Amino acid sequence: MSRMAPKDSQGSLFTSLTLADHVAGLILSPSFAFIYEATMNFMRGFIYLVFASTHLVAFVLLILFACLTYKHNRRIEHEDTVTIQDKEWPQQSSQSNLAQSTEM
Repeated sequence: MSRMAPKDSQGSLFTSLTLADHVAGLILSPSFAFIYEATMNFMRGFIYLVFASTHLVAFVLLILFACLTYKHNRRIEHEDTVTIQDKEWPQQSSQSNLAQSTEM
């Protein structure tokens, strides 16, 4: 991510990532504890299914981000290439080329 952000805004980028990490921890820890208590009588291992589903969602989002970034980078790469169309140039005979080179 540091390569994608300008150098003058990298500090705010990593600050916002750290803030999101801490806020998620503050919200998800009590939520998972509540889910665990609510499902103890229903199914003891249900919380592990919840953990697995959250990791699956994160994995799908990561793959989606990687694919979109790859396509975007390829598009930029192809926009930088220059296509030169073939143009017919008048051909000189080898004798005229030889004459021109000897005149110099």
